Amino acid sequence: MSNGTATVVGDARCVLVVGDSAAADDATEALASRFEGGSLLRERTLEGARERLAEREVHCLVCPFVPADDGERSEPRGTLLERLAAGADDRPIVAVLDSDDDRTDRADSADGTDPDHADCADRALAAGASDVVARDESPTVLTARVRNEAERARFRLAAAESDRRYRSILESAGAVVWVLD
Repeated sequence: MSNGTATVVGDARCVLVVGDSAAADDATEALASRFEGGSLLRERTLEGARERLAEREVHCLVCPFVPADDGERSEPRGTLLERLAAGADDRPIVAVLDSDDDRTDRADSADGTDPDHADCADRALAAGASDVVARDESPTVLTARVRNEAERARFRLAAAESDRRYRSILESAGAVVWVLD
């Protein structure tokens, strides 16, 4: 046995931040200083993000989300989040809510929540996000949510690979095999 450290290839979480906005810049900065044990990638365009997704194993995406004021689509072809989700192949996407107003008081209703914030979060989830974080949320919360989504995706991919490997062994077995669960 060696006393050296072994590193498993592909064991690190990989996160891709997509978008060309201040919210994407803030998310990248927050994750860069706190996201340990993983790779952090940045693409400013949807096309660049699609290329990265094709060439690398990405476990989680982070994308800013700004809904239209009237509830309609903010762009003719959909928001960046919607277009990204359409090609994300079930990868989790953490949406960073990027509101245009810079209010410091979010407690507009009796229960202390902002109804506009909740509506924006609902729209982000409907557009394809798996989790939502406000832009003004603490960097620690953003990092924890991204880390959790990336871990879930990594474990899901590992389980699927393990299942494929066992299925391949059973399919190519030259003898009768009984599997008991």
